Amino acid sequence: MTNDFIKAIEAEGLTPPHQIIADGEFQRFDSDNSGKSNGSYIFYSDEPPSGWFKDWKTGTENTWSRGYSETNPEKKEHQQKLIEQRLQDRKEKLHVLNKQAAIKASTEYQDAKPADPEHPYLKAKQIKPIEGLKQDPTSGELIVPIYCKDGNIISRQTINEYGDKYFLKDGQVKGGYFDLGESIENIVICEGLATGASIFEATGYRVRCAFNCGNLKEVAKTSRDEYPKAHIIIAGDNDHKTEGNPGRTKAIEAASSIDTSVVFPDFGENLPEKATDFNDLHLLKGLEAVRKRFDEILIPLNKNEKCTEPNAKQKNLINKSGLRIVKASDVIIRPVKWLWPGVLAMGKMVFIAGDPGLGKSQVCLYIAAIVSKGGKWPVSEENCEKGSVLILSAEDGAEDIIVPRLKAVSTDLEQIQIVKAVKVEKDKERAFDLTKDVENLRRAAKLIENVSLIIVDPISAYMGNTDSHRNTDVRAALIPAIEFAEEIGACLLCVTHLNKSGKGSALSRVTGSIAFTAAARASFLVIRDSSDPDRRLMLTLKNNLAKDTNGFAYKVCEKKWSGITASHITWEKEYIDLIADEVLSTEGQSEENKGMVEEFLLQELADGSEVLCNTLYKKAEVMKIHPKALWKAKNKLGVRHKKLGFTEGFVWYLPNVSKPEDYQHSKIPEDSQIINRNLGESSQTSFTEVI
Repeated sequence: MTNDFIKAIEAEGLTPPHQIIADGEFQRFDSDNSGKSNGSYIFYSDEPPSGWFKDWKTGTENTWSRGYSETNPEKKEHQQKLIEQRLQDRKEKLHVLNKQAAIKASTEYQDAKPADPEHPYLKAKQIKPIEGLKQDPTSGELIVPIYCKDGNIISRQTINEYGDKYFLKDGQVKGGYFDLGESIENIVICEGLATGASIFEATGYRVRCAFNCGNLKEVAKTSRDEYPKAHIIIAGDNDHKTEGNPGRTKAIEAASSIDTSVVFPDFGENLPEKATDFNDLHLLKGLEAVRKRFDEILIPLNKNEKCTEPNAKQKNLINKSGLRIVKASDVIIRPVKWLWPGVLAMGKMVFIAGDPGLGKSQVCLYIAAIVSKGGKWPVSEENCEKGSVLILSAEDGAEDIIVPRLKAVSTDLEQIQIVKAVKVEKDKERAFDLTKDVENLRRAAKLIENVSLIIVDPISAYMGNTDSHRNTDVRAALIPAIEFAEEIGACLLCVTHLNKSGKGSALSRVTGSIAFTAAARASFLVIRDSSDPDRRLMLTLKNNLAKDTNGFAYKVCEKKWSGITASHITWEKEYIDLIADEVLSTEGQSEENKGMVEEFLLQELADGSEVLCNTLYKKAEVMKIHPKALWKAKNKLGVRHKKLGFTEGFVWYLPNVSKPEDYQHSKIPEDSQIINRNLGESSQTSFTEVI
C-alpha cells in the first residue's frame, strides 16, 4: 500500500522518504537529496488509502489515492466524501501551522539587527546589504523576510555563512516574496536573494525574489494583479545540470501565465558547469553583462511614446477624432538597431528574392547560424549579438534538409525553433498562416529567449487566401507580421522568387504585388554569375535604412558526415560593387564589341596601373560600355581588385598584362580615345568609392 504512494512520489521526480508514517499528520522528508527537509507529506492508511505530498523548493505537489472498483454506489460515495473531508482537514491544519510560523517569523525579524556588510555570504556573492535584510544576533545567520500581498510577514528564510538556506518550519512560501527597490513601472521576478541583488544593482528596477522556481508563477500572478500596468519580466535560472531544467521550465511557465517576457543569463558558448543564475553571471562577467540582458527587454523597441498622460487639449482631440494621436514633441527618437549592420535591421521586414536553386534558403540558414552563436558577419567580420531564431519553412523538411544544413555551418541548434504547424484541436493541425496566426507567433516568441530573427521561406506559402497580386490585400496581410516584428525587435527575413518578365526595374521582377517590396525596408537579389556558373551574387534591390550596401558573392558547397550530405554556402572575402539593375538589364554589348571592352581595360590598366573602379565605371559609361560587360572582360583578362582603405575604395589592376590566346584586337574608335584622353588623370582622383 505505501509502496504505491512511494511510486507516486518518484513519478514526480522526487526522492521519497525511506519510511512512510501513516498517521494523517504532516511529515517532512528530503525530497531532493540535498540533506534538507524540502518535502512534506501526509498519508492515511485506513480506507480509502490516500496521501498528499509536496516539494517546497520546486513547488511540485500532488495527491494519491488507491483506486477502488466496488459496485456499491453508497460505498463509493462514502469514500469520496471521506477523501474530501481529509482535504479540508489538511487545509485547516496547514492554515493553523502557517499562522503560528508567521507570528514566529515576524518576532524573529523584529529582534534581529541590520545585516553586516562583511557577512561571508554577502562577500562571497559580491552583493551589498539590501534594505530589509537582517541578521540573527545569536547565530549570525542572515534573515530574509517573506511577505504576502497584504504586506505582512508570513515566513522567513535564513542563510548561513556557507550559503545554506532554510525556510521556517511550517511557514508559508507559496505566493510570498521579498522586494528590492520600489519601482512600479518595471518589475523583475527571480528566484533567490543573491540573484535578485545582482539584478537590482545592475538595473535599478524593482526585483521580487520568489525564493524558488516553483513559486515564480504564483508571484507573477500576484504582481500582475497588484500592478496591472507594470512591465513584468521573469528572470529564470538555467538549471542545465538538473534533469528537466526546472529553473528554465518553471520560468517559462510563469511568463506564459501572465503573457510576459522571460530572460535567462547568457554565459557564452562555454557554459560553466556550476553557473546557473544572474549572480553567477555577475561574478563571472560583471554587472554590465547582467545589465545587458535586461536593457532591451525591459524597454521594448516600439516604446517610442513618453509615459505621460495627454493633457486636456490632447484628450479632447483624441476623443473627437477617434484616432490614436501622439504629438511629435512627445516622441522619443531612437536609432535603427542592426542585426547585420547595413543589411538586416532589427524590428523590420527584409526580402531575399531570386530564382529557384541559387541558395536563397542556404543564405537564410547561414544568417541563422551567425545569430545562434553570436558569430561574425561575412566580409566585414563584425560581431553579431547572440539570439534565438524562429524558422517557418514550407519547402524543406526539418529532418533531412534544414537541420543538416544548420549543422553544416556550425549552428547552435539550441537557439533554433522550427515552426511546423498550428494546433487547432487535439491531434489536428494545419499549416501556419501569417494572416491568421501572428498572435500564436507572438505567444511563442514571448516564451523563447531573445528572438532576434524570424525566417519565412517562402512568404508566398504563408499568405493564406490573400491575392498576392493585389496591393491592398498584400498590405493588409503583412501589417500584423510587420507590427509583430517591430514589437519584439526581431528581423523578419522573407524569401521570395522572381517572375518570368525580363522587363522593367529589378524591383519589378519580384513575384507578386509591388506591395511586398514596398513594405520591406530592404530587399536583396540573389542571381547566378553568368561568367562563373558556380558563383552566386547577393545584390541590393533597395535599402531604406542605410546607404545601398555593396553586394556579396558566395558559392554553394557540400559537407558530408556520418552518411549525411548537406549543402551550405561559403562567402567570398570581398564586397561586390555591382547593383541589381545592372545585372538584370541587357548584357549591353554585342559579340563584336567584346574585344573593344577588353582593349579598353588593357589600356586603362597598362603597365600595372591601379585604377579606382568608380573611375573605370565613369569612363566606360561615356563609351557606352555596360558595367556587366566590364565585369565579364575583367574575369576573362584576369583583372584583380583590392581595397585601398576604409575611404579610398576598390582599385582594379592587372598583375599579368599578357593577352589571352583567344583575344582579338578591336580598335577603339578615335572619338572614344579622345573622350578617354580628355578625362585625364584628374578623373582618377575626383571619384571616391563609397563602401
